[in-house]
Amino acid sequence: TTVCCRIIERFGFGDGKAGFDNMFLAVWRARAHVAVAESAGRIEHLLGMSPGEWFGFQANAGGQADRKTSATMVSVRVRHAISGGEIWVQVRTGATMGEVKLAVTAKLG
Repeated sequence: TTVCCRIIERFGFGDGKAGFDNMFLAVWRARAHVAVAESAGRIEHLLGMSPGEWFGFQANAGGQADRKTSATMVSVRVRHAISGGEIWVQVRTGATMGEVKLAVTAKLG
């Protein structure tokens, strides 16, 4: 648990139970994003759980976002401040930095 708390805090969700709650809320809010839903499903699988049992949602059939979700998504370029490496992620319009961080984490695996 200590290691998880450090990671959750490093990504800006806070520490302790509040940090876990904030992280799960960010995952829930980003659940329509295909990469988030698929990553949540992989985590549940690795934990030996059924799809949706831990996070409370599943990826859409075929791993596709529905049209309503797709229309509200934007591409965001995230650049590392020191190395200069960059990655593009899809997030919903108006996403928070926490949601962007979650999308980067999901994409990097």
